[in-house]
Amino acid sequence: MLTLEQNKWGNGGHKQFYGKLSEIEKRTSSDFIRIHKSYLVNKHYISEYNYGSIKLLNGQVLSITRIYRSEIRKMLMREGV
Repeated sequence: MLTLEQNKWGNGGHKQFYGKLSEIEKRTSSDFIRIHKSYLVNKHYISEYNYGSIKLLNGQVLSITRIYRSEIRKMLMREGV
């Protein structure tokens, strides 16, 4: 799975869930990172990173909100993603 977006599951499929994305975030593995209030992303599907966005293997570009930028940069550098 590439992304988990509020009201959508990524990787081409679409499924709805009811609840807060933060609840789903608590249940997912550490492979998923929060980049935006509406997005969780599987870090193994990140192909490019820059200060304000990431690009996924499928070509989709997602914005990283300011509150998550520092945390994401540290994690990606630490893990070499």
